[in-house]
Amino acid sequence: MEDDKEPKFGPGHPRYLESQALGISVDAIRKAQGKKSLRDLVPGTPEFMVAEEEFLRDVLRALGEDPDAIDDDDELGMGATG
Repeated sequence: MEDDKEPKFGPGHPRYLESQALGISVDAIRKAQGKKSLRDLVPGTPEFMVAEEEFLRDVLRALGEDPDAIDDDDELGMGATG
């Protein structure tokens, strides 16, 4: 299998730096919009969980996706809205 030769996602993966740059960019845009950064919140708190979902939705938007669209390919059959 050729997939076995590709490194697991992490520092050696070809898309690792791209994904880091995307996350940093989304965080900077959110900060400019006055939204909370995950770094400023306590993980596990309700406020963190709300901000985390908002952040992930913003990442999907940055990728050109609609976080509210139903994804027919979703393995759990729940779509993007969960």
